[in-house]
Amino acid sequence: MGGSTPTHAPPAVARPQAVPERGSPEVLRRDGSRRLLAGNYVEAVQLYERALAIDGSDVATWNNLGFAYRQQRDLPNAERCYRTALRLEPGNQKALKGLNSLKRA
Repeated sequence: MGGSTPTHAPPAVARPQAVPERGSPEVLRRDGSRRLLAGNYVEAVQLYERALAIDGSDVATWNNLGFAYRQQRDLPNAERCYRTALRLEPGNQKALKGLNSLKRA
């Protein structure tokens, strides 16, 4: 063997994934969804509102906020949220279903 040693590439270094900062829209949305699933609609609304104050472009958050308002029987705010979701993403099925559910409420 020619005395040369095989060269090995250095091991790939795993880069840590960015952890959302506390109070970031991602964390607020996640915590809002946890409250929503637990039936704590008041806290869900507060968290979703804070997330949207930072980043108002998330259609899923608008839909979830609309649902949380609907569960509290706050139909004007629920409608506002669903309409905002539709403005951001025309034809969004969840927002359309949410608006339709308000007509039956």
